[in-house]
Amino acid sequence: MTITLAVVAAVVLVVISLIYAKVRFKIATPDEALIITGRKSGTLVINPETGDETTDLSGQRVVIGGGTFVKPIFEQVARLSLASQSFPVTAEDATTKSGVGVTLRSIAVVKVGGTERMVRAAAQRFAGRSQEAVIEQQTSEVLVGVLRTIAGTLTVESILYERQDFSKEVKDIAVPMLAERGLVLENFEIQTVDDTGDYIRNLGRPRAAAVARDAEIAEAQAQQESTERSNESAVQIAESNKALALRNAQIARETAQAQAEAAAAQDQAEAEAQQSVLEQQEQVALRRAALREQELLTEVRKPAEARKYEAAQEADARKYAAEQEAEAAKTAAIRKYEA
Repeated sequence: MTITLAVVAAVVLVVISLIYAKVRFKIATPDEALIITGRKSGTLVINPETGDETTDLSGQRVVIGGGTFVKPIFEQVARLSLASQSFPVTAEDATTKSGVGVTLRSIAVVKVGGTERMVRAAAQRFAGRSQEAVIEQQTSEVLVGVLRTIAGTLTVESILYERQDFSKEVKDIAVPMLAERGLVLENFEIQTVDDTGDYIRNLGRPRAAAVARDAEIAEAQAQQESTERSNESAVQIAESNKALALRNAQIARETAQAQAEAAAAQDQAEAEAQQSVLEQQEQVALRRAALREQELLTEVRKPAEARKYEAAQEADARKYAAEQEAEAAKTAAIRKYEA
């Protein structure tokens, strides 16, 4: 029983220790930093920009992208977001070098820097407060002041037509000022420039007129080029149609010639066929005539010749008989005379 109680107590103690460790071990997400305060560390700190070594007596520990154990009672932890935030910055009635008041509207993107030094600087100003609102307020104050200062050294035309250079100059001045607060200016762009009067509008009129004039000239040139291309296209189409018509006429002539030759060949073939038919008919007629002649010879001439031959034979027989009778009579007369 004693051993069992000891084992159970050990297990309970381990579970309690794990729960306690889980509660007291803090982990920073990828977009945040942990600031642990409560005692002075006295650790050596190296400035990443200058390489200078100093002793950290702030009583802070900074954890970025990792975790740390926070001692109960003696230490507490604060979380500081390292995510970027975007907000508008407006400088109203900024006086330019020309004496014209303008309103500059821009967009800024800032974040707490990712180095330990910048996190410490930002933690002193933003930790434990509404971080985004305070960062927006302080950043806007810095940028508005810089915008007003630089606008006073420029003309309205420079601000309007050299806006990128203006933005770059603002960033060059604002970046180190924000770095002292632990902030990084990731992006800054001037979007619009307005004035309370008609200076900018009047300033744009000659440019607009020049643009309109250039547009009219470009349109006229484009129209002229379009007309020339249309004329060239029409000429090409006409030449193509002419070539097509000539080709069609040639094809028509060749077709008519071929049709005529085919018709003549057909007529000649028909004539030759008719001639052949006539020759065949003539041969048939000759054969029929010869056959008829044979028929007539068989039916008429042969009997007639037979009768003629018979009559001739009969005449010859009578003549012979008469001659025999005459000869006999002569002989009889001679004998009678001789007698």
